[in-house]
Amino acid sequence: MLLLPVVTRFAFSSIYGKEVERTHEEWIVALNRLPKANIYISGGEPLLFTGLPELVNGLDRHKILGIVTNATAKTNVYERITRKIHMNLSFHREFISEDRFLEKIDELRKVGRFHLNVNLVATRENVSMTAKVEKLLTDHHVGLHIDPFVDPDLAFEYTPQEMAILSRYLTPDRRTSKDRPDLDNHALKECSAGQNYINIMPDGTVFRCGNGFNYYHSPLRGRLLEVGPHAPYDPGFFLMGNIFDPTFTLDKKSVCCELPCTQGCDRDMATIRCL
Repeated sequence: MLLLPVVTRFAFSSIYGKEVERTHEEWIVALNRLPKANIYISGGEPLLFTGLPELVNGLDRHKILGIVTNATAKTNVYERITRKIHMNLSFHREFISEDRFLEKIDELRKVGRFHLNVNLVATRENVSMTAKVEKLLTDHHVGLHIDPFVDPDLAFEYTPQEMAILSRYLTPDRRTSKDRPDLDNHALKECSAGQNYINIMPDGTVFRCGNGFNYYHSPLRGRLLEVGPHAPYDPGFFLMGNIFDPTFTLDKKSVCCELPCTQGCDRDMATIRCL
């Protein structure tokens, strides 16, 4: 499983600018050196990479599970994707009107190759609108998935009234940080991340897991490197190399990790066993 992490608020372009971009041909060669894999593409906004449709079409050795996109690219860009895939549309109400977003859903549905679903981050401004958004999408025969808001400054908490609204939407793997016991779990764990599951960044850097990217770069997760019974931790533990290196290989066995596993995608895709 190859995955890019979904982070509520993070300036990916501050780390991975256009200058590190490779061609879709280079990506196809690099990814095809790996064993057959399920690939899920997210960001940032992946369609800022102009060669993404050709990359997706060219990865016929692998299964594309889906793409996370804010749906702002022109419809003819999506039309260049010839494979039948899942399209997870992020609804950013601060940037696009409800009417225009619904129009884009209709345009993408007419392409005829995509299974569409909408994701909404439950910011404070969005919490009170979830029922309305759900009704709009239901009328357009599109499902809604809610992600809790993540504040890198650790300052954001939902009120009891907001949690009462969100409780009907949040799935177990998308609980709020406050509700996750994983944040304090420094027990030694055997983890298959790096063996059957990796995260690849826009410049080809490979992290064992989404948590690894966050521990390495995010002010939210990075602080955990300095706390806990076994601190300080080496953030370089999560780096595996670069996918464009012809000698890159996956781990041959599971690794042992003592850091809290706070990312839902990691727990979904990796096998994690406390020792």
